[in-house]
Amino acid sequence: MTISKNVDMINGSLTKNIIKFCIPVILTNFLQLIFNAADLVIVGQYCGENYVGAVGATLSVIHLIIGLFTGLSVGVGVAVAQGLGAQDDKFVSDTVHTSVLSFFIVGVILTGVGIVLTPSLLTWMNTPKDILPLAITYMQIYFAGSVVILLYNCGASILRAAGDSRSPLIYLFLAGVLNVGFQIFHGMKSYFCQDEYGQIAPVYSISAGLDYPGVGPEHAWLHDIGRAEYV
Repeated sequence: MTISKNVDMINGSLTKNIIKFCIPVILTNFLQLIFNAADLVIVGQYCGENYVGAVGATLSVIHLIIGLFTGLSVGVGVAVAQGLGAQDDKFVSDTVHTSVLSFFIVGVILTGVGIVLTPSLLTWMNTPKDILPLAITYMQIYFAGSVVILLYNCGASILRAAGDSRSPLIYLFLAGVLNVGFQIFHGMKSYFCQDEYGQIAPVYSISAGLDYPGVGPEHAWLHDIGRAEYV
């Protein structure tokens, strides 16, 4: 006996099927929104207050991006669902291939435009000058992942059109575990500048983006085995 992940809206209790289908969708959207919150928690644990402020300053922009990506993917799901309902395999195949290619192209364009316009965008939002360089770096890293985020939303919408709302939730959950896990590993295996109270000490650099209060796991390992020294 096999258990299908697809929810059949035609047969069985409509209310039960809607609830069964919608709960994973709601949880998936919630997980997408708290990715940024997870970064806030990790940064708050291992870095200083300026880093927390920099991540927090990008919240509204990131939520806007997620909303945009989700909205774009809804159209793909509608078209795929219509093709599946009509049992038109060619239409479904053409829609899926066209959508994936289109989302990839849009993601590449958005990556370039976003990275270039990030400084101006955050300046227009009156981001405080003391955290502006850090916020720019974080936002540009987020834009660099636009292709992956768009393709995920496209694939998730296609799966939901076929009645499978659980797989996108599982994939996103695994990605979240890896995201948080690698960040914690990086923090645990790194060395940071600390003040007399054991807190992350503020650091300054002549170049924005170089004022990071520590060294990563690889350099920390080199320090432990005596091949590198940091003062």
